[in-house]
Amino acid sequence: NLKWEKELLGIYLSEHPLNKVKHLLPPERALIAHLPALGNGKMVRIAGLIQKLQRVITKKGQAMYFASLGDESGNTEVLVFPQILDRTKDLWLEDEIVIVDGKITDKDGSVKIICDSVKTVDKTRQFRLLEITISPAQQEQFGPQLRSVLENSPGAIVVHVKIQNKTVKAQQTVAITSALIDQLAELIGRENIRFN
Repeated sequence: NLKWEKELLGIYLSEHPLNKVKHLLPPERALIAHLPALGNGKMVRIAGLIQKLQRVITKKGQAMYFASLGDESGNTEVLVFPQILDRTKDLWLEDEIVIVDGKITDKDGSVKIICDSVKTVDKTRQFRLLEITISPAQQEQFGPQLRSVLENSPGAIVVHVKIQNKTVKAQQTVAITSALIDQLAELIGRENIRFN
């Protein structure tokens, strides 16, 4: 039981729950551990597991949440002000994985996110296309490795490889898995991987 591991040990021993849905997370998301380096006031997208929710009442008598959100790199607190909570209250559940857009604040010395919007991860989402962007230098350097990574994840998803202004359809079709995304990210960088 992952929750038991987290409560007892403060860490997930087996595997962070986000690893199972990594292929469903936006490739442009920021890792929580990197938030301090991004700076106060920066708009970011993060994804994480809601570990704890604390409901507080504002001076105006409205409910808001302090949500503790964790990804594979660390934890942060997300401030959910009343106007956002009114629209999204059904999404804030402990042990739910969410994608949050918001603004970094370090007003009281620790980095938090002020939530602008939130959505849950659609675990049933079906992808039709994997788009990979590489430079000519990367093609030369990693071409055979890239082919081998794609061949080792056979499935029905079409792969397009963009090199400069040219898009080529790969011979391989793939299954989108966390392992495939990790291998591609290691090879060419997560920011060069897109799903449709």
